[in-house]
Amino acid sequence: MAASLPGQQSSPLSRDNRARHQRLDVDLEIGELMNSYRGALVRAARGDRDGALETLMDLERSSIEPGPNRTADIVWKAQAQVVRSVAARDPEALVPILVLHHDAMGRYRERRLWHLAGHAGKLAGTLAEIYADDGKSRGSQVVAARALASLGGYLQQDMSTDHCRCIPLYERSLRFDPDNPAALLGTAMVHEKSGNFVAAAKTLERLLDAHPRDEEAKLRLAINNVRSGRLRLGEAMLAELIAEGRQEWVINLAFQELARIQLDRELYDRAVKILEQATERYPESQTLTIQYALALERTREQRRAAEILAELRREEVAPGEDGFKAMTPRRRYNRWPEEVMEEIRRELRQGAESRFDVLASALASVTNGDG
Repeated sequence: MAASLPGQQSSPLSRDNRARHQRLDVDLEIGELMNSYRGALVRAARGDRDGALETLMDLERSSIEPGPNRTADIVWKAQAQVVRSVAARDPEALVPILVLHHDAMGRYRERRLWHLAGHAGKLAGTLAEIYADDGKSRGSQVVAARALASLGGYLQQDMSTDHCRCIPLYERSLRFDPDNPAALLGTAMVHEKSGNFVAAAKTLERLLDAHPRDEEAKLRLAINNVRSGRLRLGEAMLAELIAEGRQEWVINLAFQELARIQLDRELYDRAVKILEQATERYPESQTLTIQYALALERTREQRRAAEILAELRREEVAPGEDGFKAMTPRRRYNRWPEEVMEEIRRELRQGAESRFDVLASALASVTNGDG
């Protein structure tokens, strides 16, 4: 039968043949993708994290284009088929797989491959929720909550306002584990950056109810209490951190905030006493030294204030190991919750490692036709 010219109506038989060939092409493409994807999972099960990531990323880079398109759907379908067959053997095999895609999202974001990061994050989040729902145990829900919170943390690195796409992920995380510290802290920081100090304080109170020894949460709650008008409560919490705190950056910033409150209220003598104690403990802190000089000026000790500032100008700021100024307590406070995210990512990867044998066994069963 001759091929139809453009605009010429083809027969129903030719349309059926064309549709059949298209389905065959898709089936072949899916089969090839499934084989490549299994190869990435095999490397992951062997503990070869970098090799597994590169295999997975090579597959996705060569198959997924930016924007909604047919190839992205085909890759998703191929990966879903492999995951279903593996999870049917043992749901615990999902953990190394979801962590692999979680880590791929981080790698893609480092390389600014945003469309691939979106694919990896969506798949990792889906797998986390499937694992939590299928596992139906407290342990599976905690793992899922960690994964979802960490995915939200990746997004919060770029935006910390109320428009951050991290909020839905944090909400999904808290559905599985209402006490997840990363999701609670991340949510509170978004509220704070958006100027919603009351909502930030409520979230931090919830965090401290579950984790009462979290000094960063206590510092943030004190500051948000002050900003939302609960001045006395915030002031008392700052004084408590100074007296009993263990984290030096928290204590340093508590001094700064407590002194600022006194300066704003024009209680200059009280500010001087606080800052004398602070600069004795942290003589290298420029911010505390400048605050101290300001308080002295307001108490009419201009000569002493001038001497302190002159000495400060003569000192050189020591760079950090990376050649930039060392991380100050204020910079640490204004940063997205990196430390807590790194902690839950460490726990996620440990959970994946403990299930490598499970994944290897499930893959072998599927490959041998037992699944």
